[in-house]
Amino acid sequence: ALPTWPSAAKKYLDPATEFVVIRLTDPQFSAVLPSGGTRALTNRWMLYASDATGKWEALRMDLRTHESQPLTDATALDPQSLSFQAGEKGFWHFDGGGLIETVFSGNKASGNKTREIYRTPEGFEKLPGASYFPDGRAAVFVEKNSSKYRLQLVDLVRGTARVLVEE
Repeated sequence: ALPTWPSAAKKYLDPATEFVVIRLTDPQFSAVLPSGGTRALTNRWMLYASDATGKWEALRMDLRTHESQPLTDATALDPQSLSFQAGEKGFWHFDGGGLIETVFSGNKASGNKTREIYRTPEGFEKLPGASYFPDGRAAVFVEKNSSKYRLQLVDLVRGTARVLVEE
């Protein structure tokens, strides 16, 4: 089974609003929900990044138990690039210049299937973040080199890329 981190959830009274708030992650570490253009929350799961291991990793939190499962052993995870696939069958993320797809296969950590869909070419750097089409067919993100920025569109099924705009 996948290793599971115990819940760090804690209820407290927010002094500004006087509402009861549930903090889901341990405040001694950074935790990030990816921004717009990604699917990080469902009725059951939250996909987020944390640096609790000393480097950024993707985690999936069960919103009922608040327990988390580490999903990556990334070298240079882009915390803003995480997104669930439709039906939470897997997720996408960037590790360094590589766009990685992971398909979940039950609770076996070793059974998850990963593949690199796209790699940023030599001389270019991928900027933080990515946006994914709701149907899961494509992703868009920005790359730059010393003289220009470009918006890339990657077909997530075929792995093909094309430049949408270059400036």
